Amino acid sequence: MRDLFNINESEKNRILGLHESVSTKKVNLSENWWEEDSPNDKWGLLEMDIRKNMDRIIENHKHNWGNDQYNVMGAIEEIMEGLFQKVQVR
Repeated sequence: MRDLFNINESEKNRILGLHESVSTKKVNLSENWWEEDSPNDKWGLLEMDIRKNMDRIIENHKHNWGNDQYNVMGAIEEIMEGLFQKVQVR
């Protein structure tokens, strides 16, 4: 299965909580990167879950959409727009 959401190495390291130390140029694992109270990590973890599940959904359904992953993504987008009612802000 081809990964539809390729990310570069620095983005992957950001999501996984890895960072490059400026003084030593070594990659270190940030302590407690998975904890909820860190605003950056909760977004990265959510993104990883969404990407993993979207890949699975697309792969499972693309045979019904002419084996075209973009057709499936378009259908998902339409479904997501219909799931949540838009509210006008005054």
